Amino acid sequence: MPLESLPPFAIIVGAITAIGGIQYAAHVLPMGKPKAVGLDNFDRLLERRDQRIRERSGLQK
Repeated sequence: MPLESLPPFAIIVGAITAIGGIQYAAHVLPMGKPKAVGLDNFDRLLERRDQRIRERSGLQK
């Protein structure tokens, strides 16, 4: 009787894992890196500076 509950449990766990994997892929594929969370103004200024440096040096993707 306890073994009867394993297939539905495996389906639920698999579905939750698939949802998480799809969400992770949606965030990583466009940028090539994980989505930045909790950026403040200083972090944004550093990203703009890095972007300008890459453009000037010809390392732009």
